[in-house]
Amino acid sequence: FNLNVNKTPGTEPYFQLLTINWKETNFIDCYIEECINLYSKNAYNLMGASLMVATVHYPPFSLTKPEKDGSDIRIVKEFARKYNCTFVFTYPPYDETKWGTIFPNGTSTGIYKLVTTGEADIGLGGLFANSDINRYVSLTNIYIQSEITLLVPRPKMKPNWLLPVRPFNALTWMLLLLALGIINLIIYIIRNKIGSGDKT
Repeated sequence: FNLNVNKTPGTEPYFQLLTINWKETNFIDCYIEECINLYSKNAYNLMGASLMVATVHYPPFSLTKPEKDGSDIRIVKEFARKYNCTFVFTYPPYDETKWGTIFPNGTSTGIYKLVTTGEADIGLGGLFANSDINRYVSLTNIYIQSEITLLVPRPKMKPNWLLPVRPFNALTWMLLLLALGIINLIIYIIRNKIGSGDKT
């Protein structure tokens, strides 16, 4: 199947689900079995429905005190104005991290827990895109990107006399010296035996 978005000038976009039925003889040819309108025009007027929004205090994206503001909250306020709905804000427990996380077994904490368990319809507050999280929740399009610059000390040059020693670690050098010592001992024993045999 494929999701198709149509937009006629002067009208709201509407979404259609195109159900594709593949022919058994040729996997390239296909035809549209049926066309279903996923969202009716009523979807653009939610009749004052109340949606739960999970968020945390994380300026400048979401400010929960003294009044609710921030870039993310302004987006949902505009959504509410355009689609005639209201929002009720909820917050994750204080003993959990701000955003929370989703574990490999599907359990979650923080905002992600409220969304994945259905306690909240929307989660916001400077959330970041993550391939692991995408398996459990749907993220909107990214509207802001941030960069992180890491400052680290400048690397120091090693002394030149260490250059011959650096190719191998300490254990390798110890084993090499031990092998040389054993070889010298064996040669010494063999030479003494040969020397004593010549005298007799």
